[in-house]
Amino acid sequence: MQISQTTSHEAKTFADYLLNIGNSTEPTTENNLIRLPDEIVIYSQSNKDSINSLIDAIYYNLAKNITNTTFITKRAILTSLNSDVEELNKQIMAKYSGELHMYYSFDSVPEDNLNLYPIEYLNFLTP
Repeated sequence: MQISQTTSHEAKTFADYLLNIGNSTEPTTENNLIRLPDEIVIYSQSNKDSINSLIDAIYYNLAKNITNTTFITKRAILTSLNSDVEELNKQIMAKYSGELHMYYSFDSVPEDNLNLYPIEYLNFLTP
């Protein structure tokens, strides 16, 4: 499956769909499940490889587009749990060639005169 460029109308329709889900106004099927539109469903060959199928569908030709910031910034995989985001990020980053570098964004807390937040704890956080 190749993802096409999204028009403003498609983006608004999708935004409205997400709002309907969040507001509990999207129609449900039995067991209170929501039917996803076919155009946003990505099928995989096996359940084991479903995450890779999703990543490959969203970030197709990643090796070719790895330095194309427009390609990377115009794509996203949405998930509701930070733990899922962290796992997806690990799998996506594993597809990049080259050496991995870890950059930490929190090394201190302003006005923490008592040093209540050790650097190890701050680096552990994944907000």
